[in-house]
Amino acid sequence: MFHILDHCVLLLGKKMFLNNKMLAKVALAGGVIALGSATFFNWKIQSNLKKSDYFQTAVKILAESKVAAAALGPPILIGTIDLGDNRNNWCDGLQAAFRVPVKGSKTCGTLVFTASRDTYNHQWQINQLELLDKEATKKLTLVPVLESSSQDDH
Repeated sequence: MFHILDHCVLLLGKKMFLNNKMLAKVALAGGVIALGSATFFNWKIQSNLKKSDYFQTAVKILAESKVAAAALGPPILIGTIDLGDNRNNWCDGLQAAFRVPVKGSKTCGTLVFTASRDTYNHQWQINQLELLDKEATKKLTLVPVLESSSQDDH
């Protein structure tokens, strides 16, 4: 029976003792690999979201809006989506809603949009697109809310 404090590892049926320094190196390497993997997958998900049709359409509407450009100041930069906020940032394949930080030369804010499509084969349609100031006190509507019973289901 081996004790944990002995730092024993069975390797191909042989006892191999690891000292604390070696265990620290193994733990550090495992931490670096885990952190690197999490960072990579976060980047990959962000990248895929930003390539999606609904996201590209929302960003295009924002970029073409002279009112939004005047409010934020050119150029308008798109920030990182909070993937942990699944209440405001989600997509189920037929409906989507996102809150995306945006920044211009004058100020920053949040782009809020919803999108939907009838079936998986149809194009995405932006149902609502608003620009909120950084305090979320002022709202600039770029695409008015479309009345849809499917939006209330989520």
